[in-house]
Amino acid sequence: MVGHLMTVLVKINDSPVEFNFVVDTGGATFVDKGVADELGSKQLGPQARINTLHLPGFPIENVFFFTTLIFHTSRPWGLPFMGLSVPLCSRGSR
Repeated sequence: MVGHLMTVLVKINDSPVEFNFVVDTGGATFVDKGVADELGSKQLGPQARINTLHLPGFPIENVFFFTTLIFHTSRPWGLPFMGLSVPLCSRGSR
């Protein structure tokens, strides 16, 4: 946790890099536009798709996310966040 924010390290698709995400069960999934570009995510308007979002302990497949936020503004909290995740929603592998 950082302040009042619950955070989690995630991996996206086959990337070996871990990214700090804020956990939010009441919204959509967002990934920093720079990270999405770095990973080669194909844009579909303001959205793109993650094949697998690897959260600690379980993967979530076929996650559509928005790239309309830039998360560098999180640096004042001492830890840069690269995304916002909704891991408890009804998306995922079946």
